[in-house]
Amino acid sequence: MRFVWFLLMVLGVQATAHAQGKVSPLTTLPPDIQLKGQLIKGVSWQDQAGLNYFILAETAEAPSPGGDPDYREKFLYAWHYVRRADSLLLRRSITDFTKECPVDLSVNHIPESLTITDLDGDKLAEITFLYTIGCAGDVSPHTLKLMMLEDGAKYAIRGTTVMDGYPAEKNPDTALKAAPAVFQQYADKRWEIFSRQ
Repeated sequence: MRFVWFLLMVLGVQATAHAQGKVSPLTTLPPDIQLKGQLIKGVSWQDQAGLNYFILAETAEAPSPGGDPDYREKFLYAWHYVRRADSLLLRRSITDFTKECPVDLSVNHIPESLTITDLDGDKLAEITFLYTIGCAGDVSPHTLKLMMLEDGAKYAIRGTTVMDGYPAEKNPDTALKAAPAVFQQYADKRWEIFSRQ
């Protein structure tokens, strides 16, 4: 099992290396990018679109509005920006959350799931990442979401993590079903890795 996990992680690293240009970590954000929450992970790279920035962030758990301290909420965010000449363009943003949760919150990016690829060789990078979200008071599967972005387009799989005693769910959206086969195959591989953690 450890060998299979290692092999899958190597495949993920190789896929990242196939993106056009070098992918660099962002330790500080450009001054014209405003951050909500806490920076979880950020990367930059150059492709045909320009200089790209991709940022994952989360808020801390906080009381939900309304005064009951037992109800909490948490948000997560993702942003894809492209700089062209002097313009900074927001190509895609994603916001997800759980509100009014009286039990255990699961609103978390999976930072190690983030990859930058050029699977279709069109010199525009694909961004793939996964996160969990939900509110549960027992030991049950987490809601899991995979997002793949390319030049403003979004492809997704939504479902649940694998857990003994519960049937796993996996629901590709209409966009992914119509996407190039290489996108579908890569999304399936990433889902297989992170749905079993």
